Amino acid sequence: MIIFFVLGGGIAIIANSIVTSRVVAKRMAVLDKGIEIIGGGDLDYRIDIKGNDEFSELARAGNEMAVRLNESHTSVEYLKKEIAEREQAEEALHFTRFALDNAVE
Repeated sequence: MIIFFVLGGGIAIIANSIVTSRVVAKRMAVLDKGIEIIGGGDLDYRIDIKGNDEFSELARAGNEMAVRLNESHTSVEYLKKEIAEREQAEEALHFTRFALDNAVE
């Protein structure tokens, strides 16, 4: 009788281990895919992992990182545009000053 309990317990432990490893592997694959997509430059992608465990915490952190990187990228692009506009204005002022200096002479 004890042998059946031991065998049953062993089978239950093995089955639980298999199910747990599959769940962990699936969540890890989703997280890995999401990080790879975000790392590849798609900063609008969001990792969709529900729950309240380490994987969901990593997913939330990855999503937050993507938001902040996207905001930084937007700020950099805005500043580049601003610099280009100011350089054009400076060039126009230089040209106007040159034209005025030549007109006075």
